Amino acid sequence: MNIEQTPFFRFQPYAYTNGIFEVNHEKKHCSVCKNISDYMYYGPFYSIEDLNGICPACIHNGQASKEFNGVFQGGVEYRGSSLSVSYDDTTNKFLYFHGYDEISSLEEPAIEELLFRTPGYVSWQEPYWLTENNLPLAFVKYLTIEEIKDDSLLFREALDEISNNYGLNTDSISDDVGLYLFESLSREGKYRMHLDNT
Repeated sequence: MNIEQTPFFRFQPYAYTNGIFEVNHEKKHCSVCKNISDYMYYGPFYSIEDLNGICPACIHNGQASKEFNGVFQGGVEYRGSSLSVSYDDTTNKFLYFHGYDEISSLEEPAIEELLFRTPGYVSWQEPYWLTENNLPLAFVKYLTIEEIKDDSLLFREALDEISNNYGLNTDSISDDVGLYLFESLSREGKYRMHLDNT
């Protein structure tokens, strides 16, 4: 395995260990570059084309997004609302929506990196990426019910935020709730969580 096959993703620092990438035991070819990689991504990619596996290099260098006019994130927390992106093949450009309003452009390099060069995560509903001061947080992992009910949580503050915002009671969490842990890149030990249901 070489570093070109396993590039580092700032907003997905644990991507090779938390289930974002799968080990490519079957030696499948990347749908973009047609090369065989040690890892393959089968997560969200919003494009007209259905791709059957993308290697980390084609995500990291933006080739997948550029060649197939796609984005890796369904929704991003942005300036107090939700940011989403879709490609308009009649105008051959990406359309950006802040809430329900189309915005003319986005000049946020970190958000662009997240949308076009960072693998997403799988969730029950459409994944939603959390931010802090409009800087994307790093996705850490999918949380289990056992981890949520553990009183010694390092991320207790994040769980309290979810409880306050959504009325979530740790005793009422069931298998149909997905909890996704994010970590601040600017404040060590600061976590947030996103949740969704089946």
